[in-house]
Amino acid sequence: MTRSQNQTTHYQNELLSSQSSLISSGSPITSVSPSFQPTRSNYPRDTHYPDMIQYHYDSGSSNSIFSFPPGSLVETPTTATTSTHFPNGASGHSVSDGYNITPVSGPLLWDDDNTDDELHNIDKSANDRKCVLFSRRGCLNVGALMLILGGMLSLMVVYPVYTTIVNNELLKKSGKNSTRIAGTLLDFVDIDTPESAHTKIASDGSIYKLVFSDEFNKDGRTFRPGDDLYWEAADLHYWLTNDLQWYSPDMVTTKDGKLQITITNEIIRGLNYKSGMLQSWNKFCFQGGILEVSVSLPGDGKTQGFWPSVWTLGNLGRPGYGATTDGVWPYSYDNCDVGITPNQSDTSGTFSYVPGQRLNKCTCPGQDHPSPGKGRGAPEIDVFEATIDGDGQNHISQSAQFAPFDANRMINKSFIYIDNPNVTTFNTYVGGVWQQAVSSLTTINNEIYNNRVYEKYAFEYEPGPDGYISWFVGDQLTWRMNASAVGPSKINDIGQRIISEEPMSIIINLGMSEEFSQVDFRNLEFPSTMYVDYVRVYQDPLKVKVSCDPPDHPTSDYIRK
Repeated sequence: MTRSQNQTTHYQNELLSSQSSLISSGSPITSVSPSFQPTRSNYPRDTHYPDMIQYHYDSGSSNSIFSFPPGSLVETPTTATTSTHFPNGASGHSVSDGYNITPVSGPLLWDDDNTDDELHNIDKSANDRKCVLFSRRGCLNVGALMLILGGMLSLMVVYPVYTTIVNNELLKKSGKNSTRIAGTLLDFVDIDTPESAHTKIASDGSIYKLVFSDEFNKDGRTFRPGDDLYWEAADLHYWLTNDLQWYSPDMVTTKDGKLQITITNEIIRGLNYKSGMLQSWNKFCFQGGILEVSVSLPGDGKTQGFWPSVWTLGNLGRPGYGATTDGVWPYSYDNCDVGITPNQSDTSGTFSYVPGQRLNKCTCPGQDHPSPGKGRGAPEIDVFEATIDGDGQNHISQSAQFAPFDANRMINKSFIYIDNPNVTTFNTYVGGVWQQAVSSLTTINNEIYNNRVYEKYAFEYEPGPDGYISWFVGDQLTWRMNASAVGPSKINDIGQRIISEEPMSIIINLGMSEEFSQVDFRNLEFPSTMYVDYVRVYQDPLKVKVSCDPPDHPTSDYIRK
């Protein structure tokens, strides 16, 4: 007997046994082809699974899905498949080893809906949708696009417009017109400066370029703290020189293209006079070059008492603030010797009152110092200080202040040069217990007063121990000093004083002090005004240094402390 025949006989016997059990239990059974070999169904909807167990407990209905009409099952030879488990728990080979039973009709082919049918049988009509113009989804899409477009417009249009408006407001608050600053906010050259003034020939014949200017052409500028980018008006009593006036920002403004500083006879804070001081401290500074101003002096040109001046001070000292200048002004010294000691170690009590160089070269590690190991200070160079003597003669002094002092405060005159001794003479005033003054007096005419006539005043200097300072009235050199004029002194054991290497701020003021000149209280005219047409700074194009906090002489950290 073949293997196929053995299997058939086995399954038939098992089927007859199962039918006998069903009959004995009283449960009717429908007709089933004796060749059908029942196995456990894996998935009733598959049409080629011969391993289906079709046990049918007939409840009297012939419409059961497990009813098979006679001849509805066809035996088809097939190859062996996987093993199956029989209802009685026995296991063996699949009936597909011999037959493949394929239903040809009946309930097995009914196509009931299943949960995954939509993944396989796509309803094409579902895509045939009508266009809805204002659907929720469409509105959301359009809204998202509008938000993106709005953001791009804000970035490219609204933000630049906003920043322009804000910057213009800042410029208005700073007292500048909208064209005052060319290029960037840090462009120091006033665009109102004529092209002809953008260069200047230095004393050695080289061409310097304009690096800072203010033409004061916008009327009504104010100079209270925060009002201006480059200037600030003082609000204090300048007690260091026993001034008679209070400096107030109210007394400094611009009108008719001029800076105007006015002095009045009025009581303020216990003083009888009120005037103005303008300074660029910690806003604009320069190292080396030419500083030039055009000024018409206050008063009638005949009466003593006013003290108009334009000068510069190292940025480590703030004009009018004694705590910042004590032991700092007017030092320009980089040695470790008696020159840095209090009173220069003099015990007479008449030579020097200076407390010693606070920021000296020999400062110990950890001490408060802007440049440890380097002597620092706040030296002073004056463009001019104007005065009238008792004979009604008009003079300006042009000077520099130094510390430590020479013996008897006498410089080496071999290193000074006066261009016209008939107009300029070396000043007999050589300083006091607080400073050594190196100065010359130049006679000026008495027409350059009260906004009638303007005159140019300037100095040119090269910083360093081998530097120089030259002073000018108009375009004419008045006098010059080389650094060797304040060189080492064996008499009092001090070294070379230095032509200022510090970043220098600019000060313009109109004061009164009996320490500077006699004051004719009866005949002075009030109010009186000092007029400044412009301020300009020129430098070698290869040596432009216009910072108040340069790397070689920093000041910001020290000032901040």
